[in-house]
Amino acid sequence: MSVQDLKAAIDKLEPAELKALADFIAERISDYPAEMDEARFWSIIEQLDWQQEGDDDAVLAPAATALSHFSETAIRAFADIQAKLLYQLDGKSYADAYAAEEDYLSADGFLYARCAVVANGRETYYKILSHPEQMPSDIEFEALLRLPEQAWRLRTGKTSWDYLPAYNYETGFNEEGWGSLAIKL
Repeated sequence: MSVQDLKAAIDKLEPAELKALADFIAERISDYPAEMDEARFWSIIEQLDWQQEGDDDAVLAPAATALSHFSETAIRAFADIQAKLLYQLDGKSYADAYAAEEDYLSADGFLYARCAVVANGRETYYKILSHPEQMPSDIEFEALLRLPEQAWRLRTGKTSWDYLPAYNYETGFNEEGWGSLAIKL
C-alpha cells in the first residue's frame, strides 16, 4: 500500500474508527521505546526469572523479551551499559577478593562472577562496587553476556550480532582498576 493509499483510507474513517487507530498506533509506539538509560537497564535486569535457576535460557527469557520491545539502538545502548557496569567491577581489589581462596585468578571465572553481581540487581551491584572486598567468589552467571544478543535476535529476526560495546569488560582491561597491571592493546 502506498502512502497516498494509506492517507486516502484514513480520510474515510469515522471518528470512532480514527480514535481506535490512533490508540492502536500509540500502544505500538510505546512498546518500542527509543532510549535506554541505566534506570531502564535495571528494570530489564529485574525481569530475570530466578525461579528457572539451572536453565540459563529460561532465566534470561523474560528479560530478553522485555528488551526486545526496545529499538535496535536501545538494545545496543543496553549492551553498552552492561559492558560499562562489568568494566567498573574489573579491578585488582575485586579480583583479589574473588580469588582470595585460590592460588590463581581465572579471568573467565572472574568475568562470570561480575556478571552474577550485575544480574543480582542494582542494590547488589552498587554494594559490591563500593565494597570490593565483598566480591563473591562462589557465584557466576555467564549467560548475562548473551542477553543483548538474544533480545536483538528476537527484535530483528537476524541471526548475527556483531556489536562491540563501548567498554571492553574482559578481565584486566580497566586501566583505573588494574593500574600498571592493566592489559593494553
